Amino acid sequence: MDTVSGTDTRMGSRRLPWLILITGLLLVATAIAAWKFMPGMGGESRPAASQLADYGVVPDVQLTERNGHPMHLGELKGRIWVANFIFTRCAGSCPAMSAQMQELQDSLRTVGDVLLVSFTVDPDHDTPGQLQNYAREYGAREGKWLFLTGTHAAMQRLAKDDFHLSMQDGTDPAEPIIHSKRFVLIDRSGHIRGYYNSDEKDAKSRLLRDITVLGEEGA
Repeated sequence: MDTVSGTDTRMGSRRLPWLILITGLLLVATAIAAWKFMPGMGGESRPAASQLADYGVVPDVQLTERNGHPMHLGELKGRIWVANFIFTRCAGSCPAMSAQMQELQDSLRTVGDVLLVSFTVDPDHDTPGQLQNYAREYGAREGKWLFLTGTHAAMQRLAKDDFHLSMQDGTDPAEPIIHSKRFVLIDRSGHIRGYYNSDEKDAKSRLLRDITVLGEEGA
């Protein structure tokens, strides 16, 4: 009995270092996995700018800002900007989208090089003066949140062909124009880098994350 007991003790002593080593390796692997997916540590929650898709370049078209001054979209190069398409007499999705844009403006208050741009899809009604009143309703800051209009053909082409967004006539009096509810992220070179459905709960957090990525990497 003593011999068997001694053998078991020696075998247990030999196994102990291996158990400690395996346990240590498992702890290290767990720590690496947790670190990888922490915000800002290179995991999926913070992609590199090169990992953001490129949906093409926004053309340098001339439009009119709410202050009545002409403006080329090419003037926005060198700035990161977020765009959406709305119209002022919309009683459906536009008020919610503009309220979300207002929240985004507040979140970006201390970020100097990010602009917000709202394009009207109803240019025959949305004169610069009308856009000025609408902008005032949502506390849009001059030079930080732009409202742009142009000819009917120019706005149709911009929404459908350049930003690749849907738009069509509607039958609901509250929303006579049906248009996309997406926010669009544009980098400093004028390239579209992301789409964010305003109906999705995490849209704002994903958009802010990608703005930060473009800002840090100087895309």
